[in-house]
Amino acid sequence: MGRPDDRNGLLLLDERWAEIKDVRMRYYVGGEGPPLILVHGLAGAAANWAGVAARLAGRFRLLIPDLPG
Repeated sequence: MGRPDDRNGLLLLDERWAEIKDVRMRYYVGGEGPPLILVHGLAGAAANWAGVAARLAGRFRLLIPDLPG
């Protein structure tokens, strides 16, 4: 996988925003197939999945939240 700030793999997905309990949260969605949610670890970011997102988007409908904190 790339560096945490390397968003190239996420550029293939749609960037969206949601407001949940007064917290604005970014997430990425895209791809074709059965749904797959990729959740980053503590102190991580959605960009941690950039290296595999392009490969998985051809087989799965990806949802990648960028969790706060």
